[in-house]
Amino acid sequence: MNERNKFLMFVYLGEEEDEVKGAVKRAYRDFQRVMGGIGSAENKRMKAAAQEYLTARLRVYFAQKSFGAFDEWHRETADGLKKCFCGFPRFTYGCAQKWINMAFKYLYCLADFSPQLGFQMPLEAFSRCHLPIDRRTARCAKENGIEISFSAWSRLDDYDEYMRLQSAVREIGKAEGRSALDLDFQWW
Repeated sequence: MNERNKFLMFVYLGEEEDEVKGAVKRAYRDFQRVMGGIGSAENKRMKAAAQEYLTARLRVYFAQKSFGAFDEWHRETADGLKKCFCGFPRFTYGCAQKWINMAFKYLYCLADFSPQLGFQMPLEAFSRCHLPIDRRTARCAKENGIEISFSAWSRLDDYDEYMRLQSAVREIGKAEGRSALDLDFQWW
């Protein structure tokens, strides 16, 4: 990897040399504002454990030979993150999906660099990924005829409702010849 690309990686992921861990840390910043009160020592331990958990889960995901069971992997990972934050009521499935899905989005942007990074992220690994739900993508979903039943993505705590939305997004993407994650780039 040349020096320009190393600089780009530094700007993108910070000082973290491990791209998966860097993507997890960067994705945490995308939802941390809704985690008011997370600053206590105990909560910091929960956050660190959750970051390690998500990093390990992503490594397991990318080590697979087949990527067809993404929805099951996602549900298990979201449940695991919620367990990491047990007792912290502000950590909902909305927060879990945002963290997981944004980590995938950041890694997807790096997929072309994966051979230079020494970490294989085949494009097929991203084909079933979910669209990260936030205020903007929820608005775009509504504009595309998808019913939104929650007031804010951070308060979404019904995984079945979350999957109903993801299924509808996949149908829109399929009609356009795009994955849900590719549709996210279009909607943003």
